[in-house]
Amino acid sequence: MKQKQPPARHRPTASSLQYFTQEILQSFALRVIEDVVRSSLFDQSAVCHEQDTVAH
Repeated sequence: MKQKQPPARHRPTASSLQYFTQEILQSFALRVIEDVVRSSLFDQSAVCHEQDTVAH
C-alpha cells in the first residue's frame, strides 16, 4: 500500500529549511559574539575591582 503524501502546504520546502537553518546559525553566532564582547569588557580588573576609587 502506498503512503499518502501530505498536502503541499504542510510539507517543508528546501527554502524554508534553509531559512530556518540560517536563522539558527545567525542567532548562535550573535550569541558567541556578545559573549566575547561582554567578557572582554568586564574581565578587566579596573572594571570589577572591589576597591576601585570610582566606586566609593
